[in-house]
Amino acid sequence: MYNQSGLERNSKCVSPLVPRVPSTNHVSQMMIREQDRAIDSIAGTLSTLAQQAGLMGREIVEHNEFVPAVYGCNVNLTYSSRMLDDIEQGVDRSGAKLDDAMKRMRKFIRDTEETKSGWCIIILVIVLLVLLLAVILI
Repeated sequence: MYNQSGLERNSKCVSPLVPRVPSTNHVSQMMIREQDRAIDSIAGTLSTLAQQAGLMGREIVEHNEFVPAVYGCNVNLTYSSRMLDDIEQGVDRSGAKLDDAMKRMRKFIRDTEETKSGWCIIILVIVLLVLLLAVILI
């Protein structure tokens, strides 16, 4: 059956200016594909995290076996806490040395300032006496 313009009544005419709307089936398939990609990415990340956790666990076991062998069997500290204690002691020693050096530096500066000011006064007195003698004799 044809209408007055010569087109079939049941024919689907789509204007080139109107964008074609994808069907809901197509949209849901696209969403499923995007979700699959996201899930694959998350699965890869989780796999990497699981590998890293396994490596960390092995490292901890190795370090816990290492500490008693090196420091003796009665050691209750893990290797990491022992390292932190060593670092803390080193920092404390360095801090004490720095405090001593600062005290010596302050004493040196104070002594130098007193000595410099004493010498400066002596030199100024000598210059003043020379000028007085020069004024009196001239």
